[in-house]
Amino acid sequence: TIALGVMDVTDTLDQYSSALLIDNVILTKSSSNIRQLGFETNNFSNWETIGDAKIETSQFGTNPTDGEYQGLITSGAGSVTDAQIEQDLGLTTGTLDGLSNQNATEGSAFKLELTVKAGDVLSFDWNFATNEQTPTNTYNDFAFVSISDGNIFKLADTQSNFVNSSSTFREETGYQNFNYQFTQEGTYTIALGVMDVTDTLDQYSSALLIDNVVLTPGNLTVTV
Repeated sequence: TIALGVMDVTDTLDQYSSALLIDNVILTKSSSNIRQLGFETNNFSNWETIGDAKIETSQFGTNPTDGEYQGLITSGAGSVTDAQIEQDLGLTTGTLDGLSNQNATEGSAFKLELTVKAGDVLSFDWNFATNEQTPTNTYNDFAFVSISDGNIFKLADTQSNFVNSSSTFREETGYQNFNYQFTQEGTYTIALGVMDVTDTLDQYSSALLIDNVVLTPGNLTVTV
């Protein structure tokens, strides 16, 4: 039982009364229900990896947004074909070509299975880095996120806004945030990937850094 009140003290004169206004009363689920799905264990315990995947610290040249560790995937040495990524992620053949409107050749991905309720929100921080010349139409490497409810989004490509990078890559977008709210309860496959386009040259590869992956329960609003 939650009570809010207002009281006169000493007198009972109406002309000297007081009041309390109440508005915007919200019940938010406990933060203990928030699931941290990042890389602070310094391993891929929550994730399946495809292709070239590593865990990095700030020594990589880019600071994590949460804690000490961040996940990295690249389209360089150790990456796999677009056909293998589509098969492993359950994507229809040609999906990655369609997302780039060109020939997506090779890359890497993270994959995560989540059981959620309607209203839950998945969020993560991402940073796309590349050694391609920017912008370029021919070699337009890109990063993406796919959700097994049929949604797939391009996070960035060589047409994005970049800053100079202190890592092994020439340029990066800097960390940005992605949020997705689930509308139906169920178990979903979440995938994050980075792809080479047209070429397969390691010296022109791209990368995707991921950090601060969180699943937050939807809020309950109470009308009073």
